[in-house]
Amino acid sequence: MTTDRYRRTVALVRVGDAVVNEELIREGLPRVFTRDWDQTTCERWVRLEDEVRAARRGLWSTANAIPPWEFRRGIR
Repeated sequence: MTTDRYRRTVALVRVGDAVVNEELIREGLPRVFTRDWDQTTCERWVRLEDEVRAARRGLWSTANAIPPWEFRRGIR
């Protein structure tokens, strides 16, 4: 779809009818980062992340998960 400011590919990944991006969010594996996506996709993914966070799945299973941007800045 595009590239981010680090020139990494930002894309939807599909396998059959499944959108891998959404499956990963549903498992609680990534954080939703909305900068490079359209508003409709972001809203859907943010809602899904909220559900996963409430269910305390994946990285949301711990109360003190550090966002990557804070970790990189040394806020630990």
